[in-house]
Amino acid sequence: MVLWVLVLLMVLVFSFSYMTRIEIDSEIFFSERLTNDFLFEGAINRAVIEILYAKRYPNEKNIWNLYGTPNKGDIDGTTYFVKIIPELSRVDLNYAPDVILKGLLKNIGVNEERANIIIDSLRDWQDRDNLHRLYGAEDEYYQSLIRPYRCKNDNLNSVEEIMLIKGIDEELFYGNNKRVGLKDLVTVYTNSKKININSASKEVLLAIPGFSEDMVNTVMEYRKKNLFKSITEISSILGDAYSSVSPYITLSEGNTYRILVYTEKNKFATEAVVRVNTLNYEILYWKKSIYDSSEKSNNKENSL
Repeated sequence: MVLWVLVLLMVLVFSFSYMTRIEIDSEIFFSERLTNDFLFEGAINRAVIEILYAKRYPNEKNIWNLYGTPNKGDIDGTTYFVKIIPELSRVDLNYAPDVILKGLLKNIGVNEERANIIIDSLRDWQDRDNLHRLYGAEDEYYQSLIRPYRCKNDNLNSVEEIMLIKGIDEELFYGNNKRVGLKDLVTVYTNSKKININSASKEVLLAIPGFSEDMVNTVMEYRKKNLFKSITEISSILGDAYSSVSPYITLSEGNTYRILVYTEKNKFATEAVVRVNTLNYEILYWKKSIYDSSEKSNNKENSL
């Protein structure tokens, strides 16, 4: 009897200790997240100011980098890093021509049959009728699913919305260890069919008709030292291929930027898409996320 009482007391003591540890860890986690939220919000607001300044004074020496090189800042002794990149570096699902979308899907390993299904289903999702394209899908398909829903018949309002469309699954959207996911290559915020040649990724550039892999590698090597500043520079690099590529590329940054804020001390990050006007800005997208620390360590910094 005494032995059972001792065992019970030990169990109660260990349970109390465990619960106390859980509560302390939870409080630390919550406090850290709250601190990060305020820090990241402040950093994003500063990034918007820096974007406005850089657009107004593009030849200044100490402006922030707007093409993906991390900018370094400090708030109350905490160092943070900010990546800024024009949203025109991505393919706009609402405006890009089918040939670009098909090229992009091919570049990330989607076969032709599935690519046709995705593109036709995307266009059916956007159009106002209920007649499906050859490989597409309308209400009849979506209503037959285990969890039925209706075809939207309008443009996408978020990148995540594409996961509702026939042919798209989580692996294709998020990517895996072998390839990048669609979520890192597409957008719905530019209202443009054109792609910024100074900031687009290799996968996006390869999606452009007329761009060979050798040409893309040449462009990316050129960008490491100098951004393209004129059509003459681009045509001199691309040669005869320029006429095929030119309808789909631009030197403009546009007025919409993707901002990623993170610190070296923890794994949290905040990502936002903002549309910057002359005197104000509009937040189009805001997401808290986990940021891979190994990716942080591979980044060069632009300290200010």
